[in-house]
Amino acid sequence: MPTPLRRYFDYRAPSDWHGTALPGLRVQVPFGKRLITGVLLSTASESTVSDTKLKSVSEVLDTEPLFTRPLLALLTWASGYYHHPVGEVLPLGLSPSERRGRAERGTDIAALTLTKKGLALPQNAPHRAPKQAALIAMLRHGTTTLSDLTQSGFSRPVIRALIDHRLAKETELSQTDEWCMRSTPLPPNSEQQSVIEKVTADAGKFAVHLLHGVTGSGKTEVYLQTIAACLARREQSLVLLPEIVLTPQTLARFEARFDAPVLALHSGMGDLERDRVWAAARRGKAAIILGTRSAVFAPLQHLGIIIVDEEHDAAFAQQDGFRYSARDIAIKRGQLEHCPVLLGTATPSLESWYNADKGRYLCHQLTQRAG
Repeated sequence: MPTPLRRYFDYRAPSDWHGTALPGLRVQVPFGKRLITGVLLSTASESTVSDTKLKSVSEVLDTEPLFTRPLLALLTWASGYYHHPVGEVLPLGLSPSERRGRAERGTDIAALTLTKKGLALPQNAPHRAPKQAALIAMLRHGTTTLSDLTQSGFSRPVIRALIDHRLAKETELSQTDEWCMRSTPLPPNSEQQSVIEKVTADAGKFAVHLLHGVTGSGKTEVYLQTIAACLARREQSLVLLPEIVLTPQTLARFEARFDAPVLALHSGMGDLERDRVWAAARRGKAAIILGTRSAVFAPLQHLGIIIVDEEHDAAFAQQDGFRYSARDIAIKRGQLEHCPVLLGTATPSLESWYNADKGRYLCHQLTQRAG
């Protein structure tokens, strides 16, 4: 439950409920004078709280847990490791609407498309609102997700203006179930090929690979080809980036390579779009999630690899509220999910160098600039 208290709370199961009490279910419980959304962590046959003080759960909100077992274990571990109240850590594994006790959203992605009125506008005609004109020009190339429009610099008021003038309308894009290559991979050099083979060989087990490559050495191509191996096994990939500004260009490169759902997840997104990406990740509809530090808690169902680009970057450290390192959380998650973690950088952090020197991480060098 979203409280700053460093303890757990006992509740009696609802008298009219006959389901199975599984860890990760959301419940609505009385807390003081209000009802709040909590998460079931464990069950017991008896409580240390007296029967006269023990309250009952008001409602069980889910029929199945919204947390996978590894993700629930990760969040409870992070609470203890960083000495932060578990009630403020658990909500990071839920979407914005789920934290408020609402049901999981569908997996279709919100998008914008031109209406007949919008398509009938003359092209290149003078327009008193240049931002709206630019948005119309972009939409002439096809339906575009709201997330992509936001990343391209179009604000919500600009989008809303087109909708209000009936020049555009909101729609939904269904996620494809086919995961395949859209373009041919670049031929890797010997160093890249060695890394790709060693990371791919660790599929299904935990290992940390430190990829130290000079700028322009082709680290992203290594990422793409190790992810391709995951897609072939029908496994999902999580790619963490240090800054939001890197997301659009990386997203474009990944979408050019893969004919599969590649979704962004970062703090610049609206709650509705974030809800849908969260649901797509949980239901296994998102093949690849690209995100900033908070995406490390995305509820991926079949996680095959975690990649942390620019692992040394200070932006992976949350500096207020729940203070954590997304890189270190990613490594712990890889351990719990039994999947490899690939840390890429041109300037490894001191702690990563130390772990590689001690043999805890496998260190790979890319010394050549890729053609």
